[in-house]
Amino acid sequence: QLVKLGIMSSTYGDEASRARQDKNGFPPVPSVNISTGRPFWSVLVTVHKRAEFIEQALTSVLGQIAEFQDFQVEVILDGDSDSEQDAIVRRILKIGNGQLGIHKTGTCLGQPAIFNMCLRRAKGHWIHILHDDDWVEQGFYQTLRNGIGQAKDVGAAFCRYAFVNEMGKIRRNSWLERETAGIIDNWLERIWISCRIQAPSIVVNRDVYEKLGGFSDRVGSAWDWDMWKRVSVHYPVWFEPKPLACFREHGKAESSQLLLSGKQIRDSRKSIEIAKAYLPKSLGDPLTARAKNNYAMYALNLAKQYLENRQFEAALANLCEGLKCSQSRRVQQDLIRLLLNIEKANAA
Repeated sequence: QLVKLGIMSSTYGDEASRARQDKNGFPPVPSVNISTGRPFWSVLVTVHKRAEFIEQALTSVLGQIAEFQDFQVEVILDGDSDSEQDAIVRRILKIGNGQLGIHKTGTCLGQPAIFNMCLRRAKGHWIHILHDDDWVEQGFYQTLRNGIGQAKDVGAAFCRYAFVNEMGKIRRNSWLERETAGIIDNWLERIWISCRIQAPSIVVNRDVYEKLGGFSDRVGSAWDWDMWKRVSVHYPVWFEPKPLACFREHGKAESSQLLLSGKQIRDSRKSIEIAKAYLPKSLGDPLTARAKNNYAMYALNLAKQYLENRQFEAALANLCEGLKCSQSRRVQQDLIRLLLNIEKANAA
């Protein structure tokens, strides 16, 4: 697929290429200067002013470590932390007998800067970044490692994951990309049209980050989707169909606030427009149009949900941002249906 696209460069990782990446807004990820004893996994758990979920996140990782020398696990405390949070983290880290670490940023970095710090601190061959309110199920690391071992040229691997509520109850599962484990066919097209990955489910080879650069802040809250698209241009991606990661949706999460304000749709549109330059025009133009139409439809669906909940400002914000993505015939038809439903509801 990559050869057919005509955009896979054998010199992508050279110094000239890296300089271009830096100029284009991709933060550099320095290589690791460790000759021996380098771990297979680097697991970085980011924590920001939340104490109630940390224990579940950390124990879900520590419970899978059979040999500490094959793992680097660090907790990255973003900004000031409170005593309760510190006490929980330090109590759990004692399990590691001093082999697990804590790093404090001192000031609040936010996203995506905290993820880029994780990349710089990671020493392992494969990197997994976990938010403090998410977790992984037993077998996550071993299953993905087995998959990676079967296809050594993959740049990333991820599993199906569950969306859970604040109490940890499963709401729904993510897309089933394929019935059996393996490299995903037509993955570039799928990930270009919509963001199908959440951070707790994916691991990425550190060499990939070194060659492509870190997470970009040019696309706002869509910084993760931008990265998964960049990876898809240059590397095959492995998928595990068993749901082995959990992404928590709750009112305190940043993603919830982004949806309410319409900013997630706005940033997604920005990501779509910027990512167009990553592909040849013959491929970038049609995928860009499809992606914009997809997010317009998504925005209309969000507006419908917010209207039903009488969250009128959120509904209007998403409606406006959605129409900036696309005003295709299908979008116009769905908009008319939405407005007619509102009129019927008011009449009743």
